[in-house]
Amino acid sequence: MSTLPSSFLFRMRLQARRFDAAAARPEPLDAAYRLPFVERYPLPSPKTPSPKGKASPKEEPAFDFRLGWSEKGLRITAILTGKRDQVRCTPSELEASDALSFFLDTRDVRDSHRASSFCHRFMFLPTDRPKGQRPEPLVLWLPIRRSRAMPHSVDTTLIKAAAEIRPGGWTMSVFLPAEVLTGYDPAQESRLGIWYSLFDHELGHFTLQHAPTFPAEEDPSLWPVLELIDELPK
Repeated sequence: MSTLPSSFLFRMRLQARRFDAAAARPEPLDAAYRLPFVERYPLPSPKTPSPKGKASPKEEPAFDFRLGWSEKGLRITAILTGKRDQVRCTPSELEASDALSFFLDTRDVRDSHRASSFCHRFMFLPTDRPKGQRPEPLVLWLPIRRSRAMPHSVDTTLIKAAAEIRPGGWTMSVFLPAEVLTGYDPAQESRLGIWYSLFDHELGHFTLQHAPTFPAEEDPSLWPVLELIDELPK
């Protein structure tokens, strides 16, 4: 019997639909753009009970990831539901913050375990503001560990993001313009490598394919294929 996790027994291929090129802004994508994730990995149970007076969520925790493409760039929408606690985002403590990590290989190179200059790592935090202030997402570009080369310098001010934080969760939308994605050329390269994961201090990890113990964040050979299909949702 194989000792490999079941996620290694097949190669996942996803499809991303085109969006209207005029809509190059951080507005939520509808459900036709949804991509899957495989599983949620909860954190160990806390030693102390949850604060009194907070009711159980009315729905099971869920993470909804959506992505669309055009020649102008990529649009992403992330939706988290089922929370009881407040969102926790601390720019000085990224590893402990609630955040979406998004990895992209604009060449879908499969013969190397180390990132090339076409590999990108972004981190999006739903808010960088204290509780009670209007949420303003924090957009970061970060180097990928053990990279062989880096992409061109990224001006994160070109990336547009918006968020809505509400009881039980949040919605965040991002527009990544082609200018910040080294090698992005849908006309020539319609197959990309993709990886995304969400960490929530209360609900745990949501990942696209492999458990968070695997080195997907530094090994692009583990990233599924994203095929850009020239089709608008009906």
